[in-house]
Amino acid sequence: MLTNHVNRITLLISMICLLQSVYSQKISREEAQADVTFLQEALTNGHPGSKKEITQTVQALEGFKNSITDSVDLRPFFRNVRYCVTQLNCVHTAVDKINRPLNTLQLNLLPFDFAIDEGKLFLIGGDSTYTINYPAEVVLVNKTPSSQLVDLLWHYRSSDGNLITTNNSYVPDYGYYFIASVLGFPDTFSIQLAGKTKPIIAPAVLKKQTTPQVDSITSIYAFEDCRFYRSRDDSSVYILDIDGFANHWFRPFYKNVFDYLEKNNINNLVIDLRDNLGGNRNNVSNLLGYFLDSTQQYQFIKTNGAASQYADFKIIFLQFLRFNIAEFYRCKYNNGQATFTYNMRPHKLQYDGNVYVLINGKSASASAITAGYLNQYCKAILIGEEAAGGNNGNNGGSYARLILPNSKIDIRFPVFHLKHDYATSDDTGGVLPDITTTYSLQELIQQVDKEMGVVYELVGN
Repeated sequence: MLTNHVNRITLLISMICLLQSVYSQKISREEAQADVTFLQEALTNGHPGSKKEITQTVQALEGFKNSITDSVDLRPFFRNVRYCVTQLNCVHTAVDKINRPLNTLQLNLLPFDFAIDEGKLFLIGGDSTYTINYPAEVVLVNKTPSSQLVDLLWHYRSSDGNLITTNNSYVPDYGYYFIASVLGFPDTFSIQLAGKTKPIIAPAVLKKQTTPQVDSITSIYAFEDCRFYRSRDDSSVYILDIDGFANHWFRPFYKNVFDYLEKNNINNLVIDLRDNLGGNRNNVSNLLGYFLDSTQQYQFIKTNGAASQYADFKIIFLQFLRFNIAEFYRCKYNNGQATFTYNMRPHKLQYDGNVYVLINGKSASASAITAGYLNQYCKAILIGEEAAGGNNGNNGGSYARLILPNSKIDIRFPVFHLKHDYATSDDTGGVLPDITTTYSLQELIQQVDKEMGVVYELVGN
């Protein structure tokens, strides 16, 4: 079974190399294979993920390494490494960039929006100069079968639990860029649609057209990328929309919000964590303090020095200062394993109204932790899609930067495994909603908000 999986990955990697042959900056076969071996050793000896997923990724990299028979272009090599690393099913491990000068490519983009439905690729919108009845199923793009593009899109970003919801949610936002990059940013795109005899010939665009969004919502309080406001569709519903848990001091903002909720006796609060990729844990702890009626704990666990020999020295040194000096009092050592324990304490002011939490495939890391704790300890109703953060813990906390020696590919590499106090297993699946929403292609085109629709039904009932 695993052998078939590796063979499939090797086949797709070969396709990526073929598709991106337009690039010209190369490293030798020996250099490329040495970089893959370096990454395999780093994952085996230093990554905090599960042994099963590390083994799966190492074997995928082995298949890739064996497929290298000559010098390789840097950009396809980068994408192949990223494709293999998604097998870790770890949202915090990311193949980020190449730390060396590259020939500048003109970013020729597709003038269309895409979505995936039941494993098929569709156009769902785009430049109004094209006469297309949306949604329109895509068969080929520049002679590349859409089935292959779908598989690559599903490995665009890694997620805890290998969730289709994560990459499905990225496709409408970034599919126009990712497909163009896989094809080498050509000047023209030939798109064959199902049931059509002639393909659409679309010149590339340099800037994606966007539809202006008119926002008539008046915030009661706003801070950075967060806002608190009353719903226009139900005056009894108030929404705390958090786009990210930044590293700033959010305590005054949260205090204003929850003072307002108490003063005005608001009984229905929506916390919108959709597209929230995470952020600062202290920010999360401060928010959760308004819902927790007792102190809760989470832990960071690492094998001492496991990633040190592979990681950037300056990053490791800063981590040493932070965890071994500034937070040494939190740590207990046992058989070479360091465990740091953190408390989340309740505030005097507690919100006891109805809580509805909106999540999707891009609710990751700190936002998934927030959703999990709210669901466990204040019976918040989670609405939406499976989130991209582990329900029973995830990797993260602090990061080493792995720089592959020859290609100079920069990889964000988590050092710790985070364990929630309510975790009952090592399951790496995402946080599951209580009420699942799915979108048809027409609903995506019409930009329907099904999660808020569920909230209004529940409040009305």
